[in-house]
Amino acid sequence: MSDVTAAVQVGGGAAAERRLVRRDALEGWAARLMAAGNHVVAPVLVGDAHSEYRQLSPESAEPNALGEGLARLSPKDAWFPRSEPILHLRRRGRAWSISDPDLDFPPVVVLGARPCDAAAPAVVAPLFGWDYQDPFFEGRVAKVALVVMGCGAPVDDACFCTSVGVDPAGEGQGDVLLTELEDGEVFLAEARTERGRELLAALPDGSGTAGEAEAGAALARREAARARVPRRFDPAAVRQALVERFEDP
Repeated sequence: MSDVTAAVQVGGGAAAERRLVRRDALEGWAARLMAAGNHVVAPVLVGDAHSEYRQLSPESAEPNALGEGLARLSPKDAWFPRSEPILHLRRRGRAWSISDPDLDFPPVVVLGARPCDAAAPAVVAPLFGWDYQDPFFEGRVAKVALVVMGCGAPVDDACFCTSVGVDPAGEGQGDVLLTELEDGEVFLAEARTERGRELLAALPDGSGTAGEAEAGAALARREAARARVPRRFDPAAVRQALVERFEDP
């Protein structure tokens, strides 16, 4: 590990802090994030068959499916839960009252989001804000920080991220990008935002700074990942085909 603190230029010209994180330190990282008041959501094994994104607890802080394929359930509940109260109705005798629920949502860290999952909030945001600002969706999204786990190869034969402008290596997504290095036991963690730098500050003691050698190795891994995910279709052609067939009985 290098003693040199490294920085690179990322979107918006901001300096990105880089750290080296061992796989066995991720549980401690999750625990420290929770101790700071964050809810932490991460992929965990469910039985022997699959994984799901679930909220960790101090008693069970291990994200034991991190980097293991694509979870069956996405982390969408962090910003768009299946159900939530949107108003409260109270009745006293024949009198009714209506009140709004509390919109002070807790900070959430999604640890190990795949690039396609991390891209989702921005994709659906226009649906919640094009004519009316949805305070539930927008309030939750504002409190979510994404630690993105870049893919080294297609997760399965159905991957199509490169066809819709999502980088399988994870660049351009989230607050922190994790890139698995050659041995599989160490990740390069790169903060892209101020929130990401705050997350890196919570890493367990002993996490090393990353130098140019580690940064170069990560860049090579990302380039290899992009080459492994072929473009499967042209979005413009799909859009045109839908327009032409819109009235087709």
